[in-house]
Amino acid sequence: MLAALGVAACAVALIPDSGSTSTTPAPRLATPILSARRAPGSVVDAIGSVRLADQLARIDGSLTSCAAVDDAGVPIVAEDVDTALMPASTLKLLTAAAAVDLLGPDARFTTAAVASGEPSDVRSLTLVGGGDPVLRTPTGIAALENDGERRGGASTDLGTLADRIVAAGVRSLPG
Repeated sequence: MLAALGVAACAVALIPDSGSTSTTPAPRLATPILSARRAPGSVVDAIGSVRLADQLARIDGSLTSCAAVDDAGVPIVAEDVDTALMPASTLKLLTAAAAVDLLGPDARFTTAAVASGEPSDVRSLTLVGGGDPVLRTPTGIAALENDGERRGGASTDLGTLADRIVAAGVRSLPG
């Protein structure tokens, strides 16, 4: 069904716009229609939770405990959550507690794209980072996935930000 939907989407994309009077061809998007970058966030989250559960199942030893929740606090993965374990680093606990105390429990890291001009005529584009510690390019995410010890680690896809910029109407940047 997904393949048929993909073929139909490609066919619709190839139909010329009869109402267009411009002689300049429309810019082409660089990301393929069937790219993993275009997957809905809920699908990506579901796949991530399955991968996390699979990794937990493969850990040797009986002392494993993990809890992962989504943005709304709904459990995604819960593995032996009642088992108390020694944390890997007590400094991490103090840092996390200080961050929650200072920023609040609802704080989110954000990265914004600030453009000069209108979406159809952007003169410059500046990324304003808010401290997202896991912001990565698609190449960086691929490198993470190829590293056996860091595979499955958290990451925020910079490609998603790029897709949102295109969706806002930006088609090219000078220079």
